Amino acid sequence: MAIKETLSTSLRVDRTRIDGPSLVIAAENDVIVPAEAVRRSAAHFGSDYLFVRGRSHNVLLEPGWRETAERINTWLDRHTW
Repeated sequence: MAIKETLSTSLRVDRTRIDGPSLVIAAENDVIVPAEAVRRSAAHFGSDYLFVRGRSHNVLLEPGWRETAERINTWLDRHTW
């Protein structure tokens, strides 16, 4: 039910109020939020985009999670203070 409500609700975010770096993560096999929709969101908000091959929606709960976590950590090392 929560997923259905999330996907059917139109949420508006004022992108001018977002301050600081942001990373948006898409997974190749995500059937809940397709990678193309995530890519468009990243472009809209000016976020960095990370595409993870061979994963689905739960990128940090699946086999190979450590590789994904390392990629996120690398991004954090470059973009946080």
